[in-house]
Amino acid sequence: MKIILFFGIIFLTVSAISSVSAYGELREVTFFNPPDAFGTISFQELQNVSGNIIAVKTYYYREKNPKILDRIVLTGENNNILRIFDCDFFGLVSNPRYLCLDGDYNIIMEKEKPVFVPSFMTAEKVVISNFFSAGFLIKTVKIIYECSNALKWTGLTNCRYVW
Repeated sequence: MKIILFFGIIFLTVSAISSVSAYGELREVTFFNPPDAFGTISFQELQNVSGNIIAVKTYYYREKNPKILDRIVLTGENNNILRIFDCDFFGLVSNPRYLCLDGDYNIIMEKEKPVFVPSFMTAEKVVISNFFSAGFLIKTVKIIYECSNALKWTGLTNCRYVW
């Protein structure tokens, strides 16, 4: 009886700790082009728990080779351009950055400009779900939880998420 009680208390403690968070989660929804478009990513939406779109990354590929990335345009919820990431000859982003978000899922702004930080190894829990149609990947939903080392790398006390 003591063993059952002991494991029951541990189970309840662990589940309470894992479920309690001061902040919620974000959803990154990646939509893929149809198979005849070579399966390239066309855009990603960042949504809060309610499904409201916070930001969108649109991927533009080269005309001569649609497998090579040419540019990424990041827009806000009002379709205003937040940043344009140009890619090099090989399709790699020349200056990768993370967008900082606070605990209320708002983009952190300084002097009316969004705050971007250099990319770093994030310590955040991510859960991925893939959706298929007729054997082809059509959509990926990634649930992103609070980044535990964002304060260390960004220096912003209100930065809870990076994207």
